[in-house]
Amino acid sequence: MEHFNLENNKYETDELELVDNAMDNAYNILIGKDTYESLMFEGADRIPLPFNPFSDVNYNQVCDMLIEHYIQTEEYERCAKLVELKETV
Repeated sequence: MEHFNLENNKYETDELELVDNAMDNAYNILIGKDTYESLMFEGADRIPLPFNPFSDVNYNQVCDMLIEHYIQTEEYERCAKLVELKETV
């Protein structure tokens, strides 16, 4: 087991924030709150996403991945919205 040090903690924190940001971007795209284009329009040169928006995307798999993420972060309202989305598509 690694010992705690500030440098490792900073790296892990940055990585977790990137994952959270990617999941939130994907969630907002799936529920229709944002589009990939609107996120790019906000001035970002890159947008973190857990999938490539320019290839064939299996949205059921993306929903499942997001549900798992939001279970771990205890954001159950988002999980419910994603389950509802999967049932309607």
